[in-house]
Amino acid sequence: MTEGGARGGTLAIWPVHGNSLFGAVIVASIITPLTTAPRSPRPQCGRARSAFVAILIGLAVTSGAAHAAPSGQNLSGQNLSGQNFAGANLQSADFRNAVLSGVNMKGADLRGANFSGANMNRADLRGANMQGADLRGTNMSGSNMKTADLRGAKMSGANLMRTNMRKARLGPVPPTPSSGQKRPRALFGVRATDVPQTRAAATCGTSCGGADLSGANLIGASLVGADMSRTVLIGASLQTADFSYAGMPGANLTGAIVAGTKFGSVASATGLISGYLVGTPASRPPGYTLFNGYLIGPGANMSGASLSGASLSGINLAGTNFTGANLSNAVFGTTQGAMFMNANLSGANFGNQDARFSDFSGANLSNAYLYQAKL
Repeated sequence: MTEGGARGGTLAIWPVHGNSLFGAVIVASIITPLTTAPRSPRPQCGRARSAFVAILIGLAVTSGAAHAAPSGQNLSGQNLSGQNFAGANLQSADFRNAVLSGVNMKGADLRGANFSGANMNRADLRGANMQGADLRGTNMSGSNMKTADLRGAKMSGANLMRTNMRKARLGPVPPTPSSGQKRPRALFGVRATDVPQTRAAATCGTSCGGADLSGANLIGASLVGADMSRTVLIGASLQTADFSYAGMPGANLTGAIVAGTKFGSVASATGLISGYLVGTPASRPPGYTLFNGYLIGPGANMSGASLSGASLSGINLAGTNFTGANLSNAVFGTTQGAMFMNANLSGANFGNQDARFSDFSGANLSNAYLYQAKL
């Protein structure tokens, strides 16, 4: 390591080896009085001054690796494999196409950072704040994102194979509270991460815009307890992924590969969108069934679905949205409060079932069996 002199009241230090990437700069308000004061006739004062400066230099060098990178830094295309940015402030930093294999960003502030096209395999991102980060096309295979805050992140095309996203937060960016207001605990009811054994409420408004994981590789990923409200998983590879206790209201699974996927203990699936699913999941959301590539259950969004001949007897479909769906010759169980607007229900069987408060406006009920149905 080489040291610059105390010019203009500043002592500059340039690390040339180790994990430090940036020079540490110590401002003159501390150093100048020590380096420019008249020499004391007492030798012990000089020794004390030298020792104090040495301590400051040591602190700057040893802490430089973890905290030296300033927010907004342009590091695009750089090879930063194995570097230590734990706890660093890297807001809005530019890491496009950078090599970040094995990088340590545990607890770092990565809000708004751009990682598009970067290689982040085996990165340590535990507890990192990645709200609004751009992770499109990023290779994050094998990374540890346990408890990371990924709300509002752009993740379409990301490779998340074998990632650990246990208790990660993948919902919308929380609103900024006005002066004097407390920040809400969650955007919808009780988070699954707060009470893992309790079914989370699903009252998510139009402001909820989840992460985009379209086409992402989530094979074997742990998403236990994650907040995935309105998360887009269109065409994603979800083989053997674990969604236990995850909150998934309004999530879109259309075209996803779900062979061996664990949905059995999801905290909330109200408004779940599916269709054209590939493979058979290891377990389904509570109260759901799988038919013709659709996950069908209470409160699901089945609008426009092709469910002709579906056998749904014994399934509680209360509050399910079947608007515009093809349900010809389907056999129903309880459909209380379901929406059948403009649906094709020709030949459908509602016999002896509870369909009170359901909306059949514009539906085709020709030849439907309604004997002793509660309408």
